[in-house]
Amino acid sequence: MIHFSKKMRDLLLGQKIENSITSIIELIIKINKIHKDRNKCFEKISLELDLLFVWVRLAKELKFISLKQYRYTCNRINKLSKICIGILKPNKLYKNLIQY
Repeated sequence: MIHFSKKMRDLLLGQKIENSITSIIELIIKINKIHKDRNKCFEKISLELDLLFVWVRLAKELKFISLKQYRYTCNRINKLSKICIGILKPNKLYKNLIQY
């Protein structure tokens, strides 16, 4: 098994979190610009939000972030999920995002 130093794990996990956030922002901008294939963008946002939850949880478990930071971040992710649900309510994808 490969063993990474704590600093290396921190950098790798931080990069994953930043990439997820960047992808979510890009998809939100894309949704605002296009009118076709919005459902595909919402599916991608849902996937990125799931991944972001996993990366943030892992950062907490590895003690890279405090419990306070974890709660704050999860609260913000939940708010973003609810915004997406509000936009999707009339759509079929609403059921996929309701789990948050």
